[in-house]
Amino acid sequence: MQQRSAATMMHLIRQVAEADENIRAVGMEGSRNDPQAQQDEFSDFDITYFVEDPTPFRQSDDWLAVFGERIIMQKPTEAMFSGTKLPWYPYLMQFSDGNRLDLKIASVNDKDAYLAAEHLNQLILDKDVPIVDQPDLSDWDFHIMAPSEEDYQNSVNEFFWVSLYVIKGLKRGELLYANQFFERPVREELLKMLEWSVGINTNFQLSAGKNDRQLQSALSKDDYDKLIATYQLESSVATWHALQTATQLFLATARVVADQLGFDFPDYPATVIAYETKLMAERSE
Repeated sequence: MQQRSAATMMHLIRQVAEADENIRAVGMEGSRNDPQAQQDEFSDFDITYFVEDPTPFRQSDDWLAVFGERIIMQKPTEAMFSGTKLPWYPYLMQFSDGNRLDLKIASVNDKDAYLAAEHLNQLILDKDVPIVDQPDLSDWDFHIMAPSEEDYQNSVNEFFWVSLYVIKGLKRGELLYANQFFERPVREELLKMLEWSVGINTNFQLSAGKNDRQLQSALSKDDYDKLIATYQLESSVATWHALQTATQLFLATARVVADQLGFDFPDYPATVIAYETKLMAERSE
């Protein structure tokens, strides 16, 4: 099945809204509004319908069939939605032709809050009020933010504290345990430190993108290669090597961030590294 064009999808989205008197306005947000983002066939359509009464939309999913053949949809379950407490009700839809539509149903009274929430939000249709003087679209809300010294010290502490859990798992032969701690706090802090270093180099005028999708192009080739090497976690030996690489990259980056922002670099990382190296050098019991 040939993928429908962006123009075709946008025409359909507007057509559905224009034909339904309950839908009073349409908002568009996300990467398709980002002047810095490159669009491709995988770019989502992030749309909000502002309605007078959300009830008809929530009673049945049949009305969604007009958007195309779905292969999967995600929406709030009854446990997530009380009937009155969730103001913006999302339908996340993947279609068989490759398009994806993230569609939210919101109260018409939420238009102002919507526009104020992010600089990438805009109205593309309003049946009640002429659309004038919308702010310029910008990814400013997603720019890397400069850390406070407390943020920085917490990141260094979390990286080295949780790295000890990775070592514990490796010494016990519990690879799943070790890798889960590696993937969550340890890698998260490494990526955070790398983001800060990129922020410094760009005067904090850059977004790393969702899930750090734009971080690759902002890092040096050497740092990127080292980062990729930390994803080799298929064995205890590989995980230990990955942790050593991650630690070296984290240390080098953290020193640069501390120097550039005038923060104190703590003295305990060297002690933790020596302790971990000694443990891993010993024969497992």
